[in-house]
Amino acid sequence: KNLEFAKNNILKIQIPKLYFQKENILNVEIPKLEFKLKNIQNIEIPKLLNEAQKIKLVEIKKINDKIISYRNEITQIDNKIKVLKYNISPANIQNSRVIGGFVTKDTPAKPKKRLILAVAFVTGLIFSIFLIFILEFWEENKKRLEESQ
Repeated sequence: KNLEFAKNNILKIQIPKLYFQKENILNVEIPKLEFKLKNIQNIEIPKLLNEAQKIKLVEIKKINDKIISYRNEITQIDNKIKVLKYNISPANIQNSRVIGGFVTKDTPAKPKKRLILAVAFVTGLIFSIFLIFILEFWEENKKRLEESQ
């Protein structure tokens, strides 16, 4: 009885269920997958190829711009090196030389006696005032020390 029940269950429930699943796969799932495949082949792949091409072009342009800027920097540095090498080369270095002739007078220079005397007088006056203040301070300091003892 159990085997007949299992046989009837298989024949009446399981087999129709499997036929329904087969028909569903054949009529619904396979066309869906074929549509997705065509969509991917016709739309997504060309779209991704275009994006890849754009990225390649942009990146190549950026890299070329960097190469050009680095070449310009190298050229500028090379020019600076050439200038510095020229500046320190023996061809550019010269011994000191006199520009123009020597200026000589036939008569000796006369000292300015009045100016010398005026400066000496002012300097002596300032020095003497400073000396008076120091001597006065010294004497006052001696008196304070004597009184404190």
